[in-house]
Amino acid sequence: MSLKLFTYGSLMSGGRLDRYLKNSKFIKNMDVYFHKLVTMNGSWYPAMIRSYASSIVKGELYEVNEDTLEALKIIEGHPNLFELKTVGVQDKDIRGVLAFVGVHDQFYSDKAITVPKGDWKLWLKKNK
Repeated sequence: MSLKLFTYGSLMSGGRLDRYLKNSKFIKNMDVYFHKLVTMNGSWYPAMIRSYASSIVKGELYEVNEDTLEALKIIEGHPNLFELKTVGVQDKDIRGVLAFVGVHDQFYSDKAITVPKGDWKLWLKKNK
Protein backbone atom coordinates (compact mmCIF):
# COMPACT_ATOMS: atom_id res chain seq x y z
CA MET A 1 0.00 0.00 0.00
CA SER A 2 1.35 3.46 -0.84
CA LEU A 3 0.86 6.57 1.25
CA LYS A 4 1.31 10.26 0.54
CA LEU A 5 3.95 11.94 2.74
CA PHE A 6 4.58 15.68 2.91
CA THR A 7 8.23 16.58 3.56
CA TYR A 8 9.42 20.07 4.48
CA GLY A 9 12.99 19.88 5.78
CA SER A 10 15.90 17.48 5.75
CA LEU A 11 13.90 14.83 3.83
CA MET A 12 13.30 17.14 0.85
CA SER A 13 15.40 16.78 -2.29
CA GLY A 14 18.86 18.12 -1.59
CA GLY A 15 18.33 17.76 2.17
CA ARG A 16 20.61 15.89 4.57
CA LEU A 17 18.24 12.91 4.75
CA ASP A 18 16.84 12.85 1.20
CA ARG A 19 18.54 9.48 0.56
CA TYR A 20 15.78 7.82 2.59
CA LEU A 21 13.28 8.78 -0.12
CA LYS A 22 15.40 7.72 -3.11
CA ASN A 23 13.04 4.81 -3.88
CA SER A 24 9.90 6.89 -3.35
CA LYS A 25 8.00 8.70 -6.08
CA PHE A 26 8.09 12.50 -6.04
CA ILE A 27 4.58 13.77 -6.77
CA LYS A 28 4.86 17.56 -6.63
CA ASN A 29 5.77 20.65 -4.64
CA MET A 30 3.03 21.55 -2.23
CA ASP A 31 2.08 23.89 0.63
CA VAL A 32 0.46 22.96 3.92
CA TYR A 33 -1.70 25.63 5.53
CA PHE A 34 -2.34 26.52 9.20
CA HIS A 35 1.09 25.28 10.23
CA LYS A 36 4.37 27.09 10.64
CA LEU A 37 7.99 26.05 10.38
CA VAL A 38 10.32 26.60 13.32
CA THR A 39 13.90 25.68 14.11
CA MET A 40 16.18 25.91 17.10
CA ASN A 41 19.20 28.21 16.88
CA GLY A 42 22.04 26.23 15.35
CA SER A 43 19.84 23.25 14.47
CA TRP A 44 20.12 21.55 11.07
CA TYR A 45 16.47 20.53 10.96
CA PRO A 46 13.10 22.26 11.21
CA ALA A 47 9.80 21.25 12.78
CA MET A 48 6.34 21.92 11.45
CA ILE A 49 3.92 22.88 14.21
CA ARG A 50 0.22 23.76 14.23
CA SER A 51 -0.53 27.45 13.84
CA TYR A 52 -3.86 29.19 13.97
CA ALA A 53 -2.55 32.11 11.96
CA SER A 54 -2.75 32.08 8.19
CA SER A 55 0.71 30.62 7.74
CA ILE A 56 2.05 28.01 5.31
CA VAL A 57 4.86 25.50 5.09
CA LYS A 58 6.45 24.81 1.71
CA GLY A 59 7.48 21.26 0.92
CA GLU A 60 7.39 18.25 -1.34
CA LEU A 61 4.88 15.45 -1.62
CA TYR A 62 6.05 11.85 -2.05
CA GLU A 63 4.38 8.51 -2.48
CA VAL A 64 6.00 6.13 0.02
CA ASN A 65 5.49 2.47 0.87
CA GLU A 66 4.90 1.18 4.39
CA ASP A 67 8.49 -0.05 4.82
CA THR A 68 9.86 3.40 4.01
CA LEU A 69 7.36 5.03 6.36
CA GLU A 70 8.37 2.69 9.20
CA ALA A 71 12.06 3.53 8.64
CA LEU A 72 11.25 7.26 8.59
CA LYS A 73 9.42 6.97 11.90
CA ILE A 74 12.66 5.84 13.51
CA ILE A 75 14.76 8.49 11.75
CA GLU A 76 12.33 11.26 12.70
CA GLY A 77 12.12 10.28 16.38
CA HIS A 78 8.46 9.22 16.25
CA PRO A 79 6.55 9.57 18.59
CA ASN A 80 8.75 11.53 21.03
CA LEU A 81 10.09 14.33 18.84
CA PHE A 82 7.67 14.18 15.90
CA GLU A 83 4.25 12.60 15.46
CA LEU A 84 2.92 11.32 12.17
CA LYS A 85 -0.34 13.16 11.51
CA THR A 86 -2.71 13.83 8.66
CA VAL A 87 -2.59 17.47 7.58
CA GLY A 88 -4.81 19.33 5.18
CA VAL A 89 -3.62 20.72 1.87
CA GLN A 90 -5.14 23.06 -0.68
CA ASP A 91 -5.29 20.83 -3.74
CA LYS A 92 -8.24 19.86 -5.89
CA ASP A 93 -6.98 16.28 -6.32
CA ILE A 94 -5.55 15.58 -2.86
CA ARG A 95 -7.36 15.99 0.44
CA GLY A 96 -5.07 15.09 3.33
CA VAL A 97 -1.49 13.87 3.50
CA LEU A 98 0.74 12.46 6.21
CA ALA A 99 3.47 14.62 7.73
CA PHE A 100 5.80 14.49 10.71
CA VAL A 101 4.59 17.27 13.03
CA GLY A 102 6.78 18.51 15.89
CA VAL A 103 5.54 17.66 19.36
CA HIS A 104 8.58 18.30 21.55
CA ASP A 105 8.23 21.25 23.93
CA GLN A 106 11.39 22.87 22.54
CA PHE A 107 9.54 23.65 19.31
CA TYR A 108 6.99 25.70 21.25
CA SER A 109 9.50 27.55 23.45
CA ASP A 110 10.67 31.16 23.21
CA LYS A 111 13.94 29.82 21.77
CA ALA A 112 12.25 28.49 18.64
CA ILE A 113 12.83 30.63 15.56
CA THR A 114 10.06 30.91 12.97
CA VAL A 115 11.32 30.15 9.47
CA PRO A 116 10.08 33.00 7.23
CA LYS A 117 7.64 32.02 4.49
CA GLY A 118 7.78 28.41 5.75
CA ASP A 119 10.58 27.72 3.27
CA TRP A 120 13.42 25.59 4.69
CA LYS A 121 15.52 25.61 1.50
CA LEU A 122 15.45 29.43 1.41
CA TRP A 123 16.29 29.54 5.14
CA LEU A 124 19.34 27.34 4.59
CA LYS A 125 20.59 29.50 1.70
CA LYS A 126 20.34 32.66 3.82
CA ASN A 127 21.80 31.13 7.00
CA LYS A 128 24.81 29.13 5.82
